[in-house]
Amino acid sequence: MADPNEQLVRQLAQSLDAVDENAYREFLSEDAVHHIGGKSDLAGHHQGHGTQMTKVREAQKLSEGTHTARTQAVLSGDGYGAFLRRGTANKGGRSFEYDYIVLVRLQNGKIAESWNFYHDQHTWDALFSS
Repeated sequence: MADPNEQLVRQLAQSLDAVDENAYREFLSEDAVHHIGGKSDLAGHHQGHGTQMTKVREAQKLSEGTHTARTQAVLSGDGYGAFLRRGTANKGGRSFEYDYIVLVRLQNGKIAESWNFYHDQHTWDALFSS
């Protein structure tokens, strides 16, 4: 039998891969906080289960509709989980490829808090700034 935390994190990652807002919301607590570091237009501390998919839509707009990201691996432990993602996009005639990790804190079977960590913060900031 699979670890319930791993299943939760895997399903969350799959909903992001599919850009399925309804499925994604099911995994978040209503007051979930998502932290995006850096200096891009997406950076900041975003509270509420609706704000995270709003950021996904903003990423599409800032990347001229070309942003895609896919989960490469999922990890889980006692109260935490993580998934490695690879993203690609084109903007202003330039191609971008980047890897990042999403760390999640689990509470009562939901995602209570999450953080994005980018392998190349400079690339992320350049891509997602207006």
